[in-house]
Amino acid sequence: MSFSLIFDGMLAALLMATIAYAVVLNRKLTELRQSRGEMERLIGEFAEATQQAEQGVGALRARAEDAQSVLDRRVAAAEGRLEEARKLADDLAFMIDKGGKLADRLEKGVTGAIKAADAPPAAPATRPRTAGARPAAVEDGPESELLRTLDRVR
Repeated sequence: MSFSLIFDGMLAALLMATIAYAVVLNRKLTELRQSRGEMERLIGEFAEATQQAEQGVGALRARAEDAQSVLDRRVAAAEGRLEEARKLADDLAFMIDKGGKLADRLEKGVTGAIKAADAPPAAPATRPRTAGARPAAVEDGPESELLRTLDRVR
């Protein structure tokens, strides 16, 4: 056999292997082209979903800002009411303190008037006293109002 015939046989075998590989490669390229169309469709859907997500985030951010402003207004109003309540509590504490001091003074005045009424008179009285009458010193001040109110309650 001649060398050229062997060489031609080997060349034919290599060409057949190349043709077979080209057929396989052609099928894979066809699949890739078909996948490319599907991939473009998926990328388009992904881009659309991304755009919707961005719009959703924008809407969420706007709602969060609205909620923040509402919350800020409510907190400011609550702080104002808290400050007003503190002032009222201070006023009430002041009034309670003054009321307690006044009650102590009234108690001392009433106790003194009762002691004076129970004590035997040193000198004859210039005017007769009735059963429920109070001493003149007590009848003119706020103590007399308190005593009259207490008498009505009893």
